Amino acid sequence: MTIENTYAFIWLLLIPALWIFLYHPAIPFKRPKHKKRFGIMKSALVLMAVLAAAGIHKKQIMTISNIMFVRDVSLSCAAGDESRIQSFMHKIMDEAGKQDRFGLVAFGKQAYVEKELSQNFDIGPGQTLPDKTRTALGQAIQTAAGRMDPKGNNKIILMTDGNSNLTDPADAAGMAGALGIQIFPVPIGSWFDSNEVYLEKLAVPRQTALHTPFRIRAVISSTSRAEGEILIFKNDEIMVKKSVDLVPGKNSFAFDDVIADPGAVTYRAVVNAAPDTVFENNEFTATTTGFIESGILYLSRSDRSPTVRALQTQGMTVQIEPPSNLPRTLNRLLKYRAIIIDNIEATQFSFADMENIRSFVSEAGGGLLMLGGDHSFGAGHYLNTPIEKVLPVSMDHPTTLENPEFCLLLLIDTSSSMSGYAKNRSKLEGAKTASFSVVELLNPFDRIGLLGFDSEFYWVVPVTQASERHKIATELSNLTASGGTDLFPALSHAFETLENVNAQKKHIIVLSDGKTKEADFKGLIRAMTRKNITISTVAVGKTSDRKTMRKIAAWGKGRMYYTDDADNIPRIFTGDTRIASRKTIYEQRMDTKISELKPFLQGMLNNEIPWVDGMVKTYPKPNASIVLNTQNGPLLAVSRQGLGRSIAYTSAFDGKWGKDFVEWSQFEPFVSQMVKWVQKADPQSVYREQIRRLNDHTRFKVDVIDDTGRLVNHANLKLSLVLPSKQKLLIPLQQTAPGHYECGFETDQTGEYLMTLFEDTKAPTLPTRTFFMGIPYSDEYRTKGVNHKMLDKIAKISNGRVLDLDGDVSSVFRHKKEGPQTGRGMWPWFVIAFAIVFVLDVGMRKLQELNETRAGLG
Repeated sequence: MTIENTYAFIWLLLIPALWIFLYHPAIPFKRPKHKKRFGIMKSALVLMAVLAAAGIHKKQIMTISNIMFVRDVSLSCAAGDESRIQSFMHKIMDEAGKQDRFGLVAFGKQAYVEKELSQNFDIGPGQTLPDKTRTALGQAIQTAAGRMDPKGNNKIILMTDGNSNLTDPADAAGMAGALGIQIFPVPIGSWFDSNEVYLEKLAVPRQTALHTPFRIRAVISSTSRAEGEILIFKNDEIMVKKSVDLVPGKNSFAFDDVIADPGAVTYRAVVNAAPDTVFENNEFTATTTGFIESGILYLSRSDRSPTVRALQTQGMTVQIEPPSNLPRTLNRLLKYRAIIIDNIEATQFSFADMENIRSFVSEAGGGLLMLGGDHSFGAGHYLNTPIEKVLPVSMDHPTTLENPEFCLLLLIDTSSSMSGYAKNRSKLEGAKTASFSVVELLNPFDRIGLLGFDSEFYWVVPVTQASERHKIATELSNLTASGGTDLFPALSHAFETLENVNAQKKHIIVLSDGKTKEADFKGLIRAMTRKNITISTVAVGKTSDRKTMRKIAAWGKGRMYYTDDADNIPRIFTGDTRIASRKTIYEQRMDTKISELKPFLQGMLNNEIPWVDGMVKTYPKPNASIVLNTQNGPLLAVSRQGLGRSIAYTSAFDGKWGKDFVEWSQFEPFVSQMVKWVQKADPQSVYREQIRRLNDHTRFKVDVIDDTGRLVNHANLKLSLVLPSKQKLLIPLQQTAPGHYECGFETDQTGEYLMTLFEDTKAPTLPTRTFFMGIPYSDEYRTKGVNHKMLDKIAKISNGRVLDLDGDVSSVFRHKKEGPQTGRGMWPWFVIAFAIVFVLDVGMRKLQELNETRAGLG
């Protein structure tokens, strides 16, 4: 028996006081007639009330134990302790009784019940694969507690390093303790316990002035003395390579650098040292931005452009580059406010290049202006490319049956040289894919044929309707490469075939490396052009004879293409087919009309808009505004694309298509105002940002101050966030103080986070600004050893004890040696007894009063 409230027994003093009152002669008060019976009944009532209030428990022996093993499998725990953990669990089970039950919970970022409580517990690997990049220690304790059975002694064996970066384990331990669940923490090895070296920090200023030295600081932590090497990369180029001697603890190394060009610069530090067991945390990335007034990136094959002269005359900074010099990363593009693409075909850019330009516009708020020409828009194969996605016009015709009177012959070189690879794909496989892409592009009533040639020629697909797609695909799959190369007989046979085909347009595409026998190609092709048969050529591979292929295309009034990447062949085929089968380029005098007034046309309405003598056919998208129009389609279209803007000018500012425009008195302001409208706005306010990350959550805070030094209030600011997984989020900022705005978001992925701050209004007055934050590796590698303080706290809160993997485990079962551990409260029985005595007392008094009444009447 146990008593919770011993102070309640003080009230038993009322019993002797009652009897003294009943029998002591010196007390003058009136006594009851039946003093003995009164005293017994009242004493019994007091006794029952005191016993009920004392909290007496009748103990019961609980011999069954419910033990839940909870294992931390996160990256912060050392992988070398597995055998010791297995031995420890066996030791616990050997000490247990036959009726004891065991279960298993594994946890990393989430907790999983691997095995429910059972007497037939088997130590072995679980079925789940927890995310090891985080530690949810508190959730693991809650999960284990929720699987316990109240009929037994419930205990949690918590095997962990005590480090948690998600939920608070102390709160969960308190909850478990309140439920009578004991927690026995067992420290297991940390990844940082052995010989370890890791990069803890790479500090660079968030912004820096150009040509101004600044300091880069790398902090390396080590558990022991070690010799190593540190490398600092600047935009993927080695800037520093230095041998270092590391001592236990933190080691700090500083390097100086200068940024010469505006834009974002990414630094990456890598440390190599021996001994070291974990390599995932041996590098760190940080980004800084060099600031100066941003310029315009002008991509052109010529540095003599009327457009460039117009912009420079208007005081704008223009950097002219060929397409081969396009910056290869989005970071480097951010130093520009706008990109102008002047008559450059899409094959001059890689897919990654075009994707960076798309991101520059839609996610970083930059501007894009594409100028027309015979290598631009649809004529430049921009259909279905990332660049087309951010243009206000499309290159695809809205119908599928524009011209059924078209015949296309594909002459595919199947010689042995075509079995070689261009980049990551064989040339012939690229040709097969391209051929079928063309078939899908054509109208069902168009006709197509495929003639293969090596030292001889043969029909792979005789001239047939494009609707026979299944048949064509079957024949294409059998195409193989062998033999030499002789183009002339195949081209002669193609000429004879097309002469007998009734079609309004006849076109040939020749795919080869151009290394063919000499023949009178010029005479043959000129005879073909007199029959309105045109020829385009595709030279494949770095060793191809581009000179011969260029001549054939020129004689055939077609286009010559070159690629050293087989993945580009389908795009070239479909682009050239679209040009040949449809009226893609109009070369005639066309009147221009203003369809919609835009700010950059202000001041020019009194002047007649010049004529144009040529343009590329395009089709406006639903979100586009047509500013200048012609009878053959939009001349100037604009649209907002994500956070940025884009303009499509489908003619050219040159002497062939745009002579009247170039000679126009308003040409220079027209061009400069158009570019100023499309480009990223100049900073008209100052953003003082603060980015802080705690565990998996980041707070983005910014103070907004305008150019007069005043706080900007009530701004509709939003943050466009691109995660390392390329998922995009749009997060509104809340104003929490004058000029102060905040938002929060989860940052549980490793990699680079791109954050673009912008004002979400139709006419923004605040600039768009891009920030970077890098998480180089999992937070699990930021811990340093076992958190003994937390393990002691968990044990104390839950009335448990800290165990050792190699130590004694008898304390887990101490309840069996110390006797009963739980009991049942006796107070309900005493309350019932009190009620019975009370009823008897009242009943006896009433009966006595009744008897006395009867005796008086008698």
